[in-house]
Amino acid sequence: MRHLAPRTTDPQERQRLYICGQMPAKWHDEIRDLFRAREIVRLNHPSTLKGDEAQYVRTQQDLSRRLLDTLGRQLRQSLENGSFVFRGQQVASRNEAPTLPAALNRRLKEVAELVYEKYSLAGQPAATDTAAVFLQARDLTALPQSDPLRLADANGAVRLDHAALVALSDHLKLHHQMDGRPLLDHFAAPPYGWSKDTTRYLVAALLRDGRVKLRTNGQEVSGTSVEARAAISNTNGFNRVALRLADGVPSADLRDKAAHRLESLTGDTVSPTLSSISRVAREFFPAKRNALAGLPSRLRAVQVPGPERAEEVLTQLNDLLAGDDAEVISRLGDPDNQLVANLNWADNLNRQLNQGLEGTLRDLVPMRDRLGRLPELAALTELRRATAEPLAQLAELLTHDTFGGRVAELTTAHQHLREALKAGVQALAQHQTRQLALAGKELQEMYSWNWLDVENQTAISDALTALEQPYTQARQGSLSDLDELLNHGQTVEEHLRGLRHRVSTAQPPAPEPDDAQEDSGTTPSYAPVRLRRRLTSTADLDGLIARLQQLRSALVAGQSVDLDFED
Repeated sequence: MRHLAPRTTDPQERQRLYICGQMPAKWHDEIRDLFRAREIVRLNHPSTLKGDEAQYVRTQQDLSRRLLDTLGRQLRQSLENGSFVFRGQQVASRNEAPTLPAALNRRLKEVAELVYEKYSLAGQPAATDTAAVFLQARDLTALPQSDPLRLADANGAVRLDHAALVALSDHLKLHHQMDGRPLLDHFAAPPYGWSKDTTRYLVAALLRDGRVKLRTNGQEVSGTSVEARAAISNTNGFNRVALRLADGVPSADLRDKAAHRLESLTGDTVSPTLSSISRVAREFFPAKRNALAGLPSRLRAVQVPGPERAEEVLTQLNDLLAGDDAEVISRLGDPDNQLVANLNWADNLNRQLNQGLEGTLRDLVPMRDRLGRLPELAALTELRRATAEPLAQLAELLTHDTFGGRVAELTTAHQHLREALKAGVQALAQHQTRQLALAGKELQEMYSWNWLDVENQTAISDALTALEQPYTQARQGSLSDLDELLNHGQTVEEHLRGLRHRVSTAQPPAPEPDDAQEDSGTTPSYAPVRLRRRLTSTADLDGLIARLQQLRSALVAGQSVDLDFED
């Protein structure tokens, strides 16, 4: 607290209100226990568990609720006994009110009046359509409801001495030209706090009086035009416009800033004169625009963030080159203009793509997408584990358009995925080879296997060998290898079903007739049948059922059957 109070007098801290309190002993342990309990519940849903495990997770749910309630109560009590700190002043919370919500409401109201000290200049909020109505009205004296700040006088003229209009004009004079979005953001922030609808309404007044010029879709339009009304009628449209003062030559300070920015971009010395700045800009920016023309489509082709920002850079360059010399200086000299930052971003990213990043992304993005949706196969468990961390890293790297500055991390993640994929392909091939061998052994252990003649047994063995060949051939460990193995696994399963059916439906050889029996007229006897006393698999059961079905035909034919069970 002793160090916080002086710090709140710093310019960057003057808009912040702090509330401080002393937490009780062992609260770190309670937070640790709370985190642990919530992680257990997050990772183990009770509905998926049974018995003691489910009961344990429910116990952790109850524990997390109790700890959260306890910590919340302790935090509230701590803050109620604590202090507010604002601009070097410390005020006890209980001096404001006995309860925390009441104390916060009272203190926030006091602080808000200090932070938004100019809010009262335009404190009457405007409606969404106020700007458009004010701009296109024929007679301002007939608009009491659409002029909440009374910007028009009794004669219908705009009151340019209104404090809010003076503040807006001074800000435009300082920046000379400003895009719509940052202008709205500026007056929504301290010390103003004006609504965006109110700021558009104020701009409409200056437009109507011809004090500012508005540029939309690359063209400067008059304040009473259809294009101006469309651009100013809502916040989304206003965000895309640019505003500047109607008259005036760029100041010396603006020319200096424009010249310095050109020097940082070109590496050449630029004289801070109108003609020199214009000449260098019109020589430099067209070549830069041509070099970056293909950047949006290249980014879309590799499916990464940034195409919209790249298009914005090209639009900014077109707008810059379409203006006159004064506008070129105004845009380059404006400290809030993002052209230079966007241009540096686009230039760096374009260079990285040319130096190999584009090829890396063409391989990396499909790999990321494919490995992120692996099927739930036991043979792929290790592959999913090995790719989890690089996939999570890529999710963070490729979420924003700043990935061009983190090429080393992208390359490392790419390498890890390639290594994991190669190992995963090898493991999958080995697993599927073992499974095929087990299936072949299972076929040979079926009762009906020995009823097949040599030709059929050889044909089945050859078929198993042919199915095994894709598993044993050399592979680079690519995505195509992974998909081929997975697809071949389905083919193997289909073939195995056919082979199992072929073996299980095999018929035993017909018994040779006994001449002595035929002469004596006695009932013929079927060859003794040996059956296993113990069955160990479904294949054994299928074989037994098939064998008994075949014996049925012998009994129907009048033959007797002797059964012999193996030990």
